[in-house]
Amino acid sequence: MNETPVFRTIALNGGLTLQVVDHSNRYFGDYHRIKLVISCELPLTAASIPEAWRERAAEVRERLGESLHFERSMERMGVAGDAVAAVKEEMLASFLTSTGHYLARPAFVARLVADKLGKKDTSQRRFTLIK
Repeated sequence: MNETPVFRTIALNGGLTLQVVDHSNRYFGDYHRIKLVISCELPLTAASIPEAWRERAAEVRERLGESLHFERSMERMGVAGDAVAAVKEEMLASFLTSTGHYLARPAFVARLVADKLGKKDTSQRRFTLIK
């Protein structure tokens, strides 16, 4: 399997580490599609389990695992070859400005866990039969 190398690793204040993978490619002449995939493993610790679920921590770990995976993809089309590096930096700076401070908050993981626990599992039933 061909694995794409990490473009950049960014340490956040909350102790989390973002990995940025570059999936960019040239698609026509000197025009490029810039695609950055930003991901982070969020460890499931006692502090990250919402208070309402702390007594059932084992159940939470059984449902969600030992960590949660956060991933966001950013894409821009039609970038000229001489602007590729600048656009990548601009996209990354935009992500860190808009989303980075949320990820660095201590309550971010707990809120994400609460959101995951509150959602019903709909993976088995995607369609509803109407009679």
